[in-house]
Amino acid sequence: MAPRIPKHETFLRHPTEVRAEEVRVLLPGYLADRIGVEGLSEGFREGPGGWIWEGTGDCVLRVLSLVVRASRLTVTVAPEGSRPEFMLAAEGDVRFAHSVRGVGSLAEGLHFLLLRDDRSLEK
Repeated sequence: MAPRIPKHETFLRHPTEVRAEEVRVLLPGYLADRIGVEGLSEGFREGPGGWIWEGTGDCVLRVLSLVVRASRLTVTVAPEGSRPEFMLAAEGDVRFAHSVRGVGSLAEGLHFLLLRDDRSLEK
């Protein structure tokens, strides 16, 4: 059974694409079996704060409706049962595309992008 995605995790619930030179992503543990990663890597290893995947080259992360493409990608998956929030930090020639109910946003040529949960949607 697919996990219930909380309303505040907007960037995981609606089509979102991020492209950048370097991206770091923190994901809640309940999504561990929904993560797909591609790129040159040794695979996931245990590290501080959870499981860590680091890749170089043409890296791609897919998790639910989020797609991330980067030359350097670090994905940290928090331990199951912990309550971290989704967070993404992208640097270097960033492109961001996001769509909610047919209304899209596009930003290109950014130096830095930070995406986080929006807990105000939980009310």
